[in-house]
Amino acid sequence: MFLAKIKYFILSIFWVLFSTQIFCQSLSDAQKYFDEGRLIEAKQQIDEYLTVMDTDVYGLILKSRIYYVLGSSKQYADVVANGKFTAIEALKKATESDKNRVTAILKQEAFGLPLNIYNDLSNDGKTYFNSAAERKDKALFEDALGIFKKVMAFSSFLNEHNWIKEKIDSNNLFYAAKAAIYAGKEQDGVLYSKKIADNFIVKTVENKSFQPIYEWLVYYYRLNKNELFLNQYTTISILHFPKTPYFYLNKIDWYREDKQHTNLVQNYRQLFSKGFKQHSYYTAYFTDMFNLIFSIKDSSINKKLYKKLFEKEIVNYIKRNTKAFDEMLLAGKYYRNLSSEMFAKNNIKNVLLKSISYLNLLTTKKDEIKNTSIYEEALNLLTKNKAALVKMQVEY
Repeated sequence: MFLAKIKYFILSIFWVLFSTQIFCQSLSDAQKYFDEGRLIEAKQQIDEYLTVMDTDVYGLILKSRIYYVLGSSKQYADVVANGKFTAIEALKKATESDKNRVTAILKQEAFGLPLNIYNDLSNDGKTYFNSAAERKDKALFEDALGIFKKVMAFSSFLNEHNWIKEKIDSNNLFYAAKAAIYAGKEQDGVLYSKKIADNFIVKTVENKSFQPIYEWLVYYYRLNKNELFLNQYTTISILHFPKTPYFYLNKIDWYREDKQHTNLVQNYRQLFSKGFKQHSYYTAYFTDMFNLIFSIKDSSINKKLYKKLFEKEIVNYIKRNTKAFDEMLLAGKYYRNLSSEMFAKNNIKNVLLKSISYLNLLTTKKDEIKNTSIYEEALNLLTKNKAALVKMQVEY
């Protein structure tokens, strides 16, 4: 019995030594084949080695190197799917086994292996993104987003182990946010856009401006009726992009939609005070003021105040702009509507005459007006105003 146990023990030791020698031979063969560029043989040997020595740091790092090269070559696309991602998993597993040893090995080559994987995958994502942009293909944008997600997860891993200096993956955040937006993945779009805004990222060496992402983010919160985040990210956006009117205009749309009439007028005035004085903005401003005066039923609104403001500003604007056709029509409509609120004959006549004067001015510019409906509406109102004056003379 004793001799049998000794025999079994000796055989066990012999088998361990024999199998270890075989697997070590697989590791050395894998390294040899890899150095010679015989990648298929290298892959076979390292896979065989790691079936038993699955936590060996050197083996896992070598696997990462082999699969990275395989995944980087179109020649081996049919042999290995997602080789770069397999390379990442092997590197992560090696780190779980012995972080310090992995760091020491990679440090000898200035962390070239993980950085090359990271940079190549970033470029792969951009290739997908650019292809999606050319084709306007939502599915391709989603594929690009999937790559950027994995790249940023790997970036976090590199940061966690202090293998790279950059703490925020700004460039991939930019592409991930845009890919998510174009793919219709709103939640991902919000997640990455918020990370950009919260970290005050406005540009990188490659991407000069992140402004469209900030614009989408405030637009998203406006559509989703989240006033808290709308205000928060509008403030941040204006701070970064003070020469852009979009953020004021988006808030104006919000106040109009949310029926915050006082804030609506105030935000227009803020827009103008920042130097954004395009004609279309003034037309929208006077139109909103006109609707506030005549269409909004809200007893808390001081309409008398807004009437004075409207009259003063629209009269001055028309004086300064000879082609303010929309404003001329609005002024004509304003005084016509005002006449219907009056009771004294002379007052009605005076405001009707003011209405007629602006409509007359507009109709004399028929050849300059591109929008024929403006001219036709002015002519129709002018006819009605004149008829109203004739009727007044008959009745009184």
